[in-house]
Amino acid sequence: MTQAPAVPARCTREVQSFYEAYPYPSERSPMLRSGFCLRRVLSMGSLSREPGRTLQVLDAGCGRGVGLVTCASLHPDATVLGVDICERSLQDAREEIARRGLSNARVQALDLSTLAGLEVPAGGFDVIYSSGVVHHLEDPMGALAKLREVLAPGGVLVIMVYGTIGRLEIKRVARTLKAWLAPGLTIEEKLEAARFLVQGLAKGDADECPWQAAASLADAEFVDRYLHPQETDYDIPGFFDLIEGAGLAWLQWCNPEAWSLAGHLESGPLRDSIEALPLRERLSAIEQIRAPKNLQAFAVHPENSARTLPPPKQWRETLFAANPEVHFAVGRRNLWRSSRIENVAFAKRAAEPVDLEAGCTTEAGLILSTQNEPFRGAALIEALKVAGYDEAQALEGLRELLRLELIYSPHEVELT
Repeated sequence: MTQAPAVPARCTREVQSFYEAYPYPSERSPMLRSGFCLRRVLSMGSLSREPGRTLQVLDAGCGRGVGLVTCASLHPDATVLGVDICERSLQDAREEIARRGLSNARVQALDLSTLAGLEVPAGGFDVIYSSGVVHHLEDPMGALAKLREVLAPGGVLVIMVYGTIGRLEIKRVARTLKAWLAPGLTIEEKLEAARFLVQGLAKGDADECPWQAAASLADAEFVDRYLHPQETDYDIPGFFDLIEGAGLAWLQWCNPEAWSLAGHLESGPLRDSIEALPLRERLSAIEQIRAPKNLQAFAVHPENSARTLPPPKQWRETLFAANPEVHFAVGRRNLWRSSRIENVAFAKRAAEPVDLEAGCTTEAGLILSTQNEPFRGAALIEALKVAGYDEAQALEGLRELLRLELIYSPHEVELT
């Protein structure tokens, strides 16, 4: 029998009422959003999951089910559980699950601050998503520690929280509204009064001012940004303290390219000096450059360290797979009774397409564009040799594919 959720604390009840009034996101899109590949996520840790066991996924704070439905649709062999305290959002998620006929997804009403009544599979959850959730709880670190307790030994937790520096303008508007709004108003009354204030302040100001930005938002987005009753944001030191204080270890960013100095500074003494800093100091410096609105990373049990691949001389026997989060576009020109490949481009998740460099890497990308089965490195190396490249060039092509994250190496257990 499923245990009923415990009575939530005052702060939790306030957040619950907030989302019952304004479910987030404001609209349910019929399209699936970009989602993480479960096996690629699990491949980042040194520990593999238990063989012969169904992939178990928890969406901790699933809201209206956008991420939940995406994950279940892209991974029909996984079991996906979405939990949330907002019944109105859960009902929307149930309807979308039924509409899509997803037999591997379900939802449960649950308070993330306690996890009371959570149905935990034997061995724990392999992947836990917590996107934009724990920072709305009264004790984010305590809640994250509870999620760590239900994470499988070789599991990975995907966490996103608000970033302090990138949200300075948002916080400016939120603080102003909080100071001006009379106490004791309902959320609907706060929204009406805040809209009036923002519209007045936006008149005559530049398009880029925070009041103009606030005035253009839909109601659900407006209240979530500026009128939320409970939220915490984090800078780099605070983010690492949150993860480590919960008994987890930071593994890597979900968007590592955005945290590479190469994308922000040209080569030179300044970049070299920042690169030489310890990890947190280096990331804090990049944070000042990027000013991210959120911080999103993979976290694991401390025993599940970052995985390293064997040396290139062993890549022939190594298992690889095309990264499902990559979209390939092949530029093909049709000629008289023939055709010619002119370019191969790739886009990771929602990023802009990038052309692969001509040569071995382009040939490898062309092969990958139709690859949906895992393969040994030898298969790709031999295919590249048939195309005219030698062993050394093929290995260098493999190295470039790994660097660009166009391929990854799943754990061997994924073949069982």
